[in-house]
Amino acid sequence: MQDLLQPTVKRSLEDRELYDNLMKRCETLTRRVEDLETITHKSENKQTIFDDLFMRINEVVIFHFKRALFLIEVKDTGRKSDFIEMSERFKRLEDQTSNIALDYNHLRENLKNVQEFSEKLSEDFARNIVQLDEYKKSFATLVADLQKTITQNAELQKNIQITV
Repeated sequence: MQDLLQPTVKRSLEDRELYDNLMKRCETLTRRVEDLETITHKSENKQTIFDDLFMRINEVVIFHFKRALFLIEVKDTGRKSDFIEMSERFKRLEDQTSNIALDYNHLRENLKNVQEFSEKLSEDFARNIVQLDEYKKSFATLVADLQKTITQNAELQKNIQITV
């Protein structure tokens, strides 16, 4: 009797072990997502379109992962090929999530660089306007002095012609 039950017990133990491993991976991915969200929200309190996109993608990935876990619980997972295929799918999802996170961080960094460049240009523009105002005042002063000198020269010429 024990010989008959041993393969079934062994298979159920293997299934349980596989289920536990998948749950650990799910928890790890969930922690990674939460860590990424915490980092992005601490660095910038406002939510951008990239944040929305990242959160929606994570929801889809988590949904598919939970669905896969449910199917494993419901289905007879005695066949190794099904589990291997499921593991490969999960690995691909994990890789895609990592790639999405890298792309998201790259986009966030690019956005930050663009914002810094824009702020620098704005500061430079403001400085240039102040300099132009100073040049304008200096030019107005020079023109006024030149007009004064021209007027004085004209009066001097009149005085010279009167005396001659």
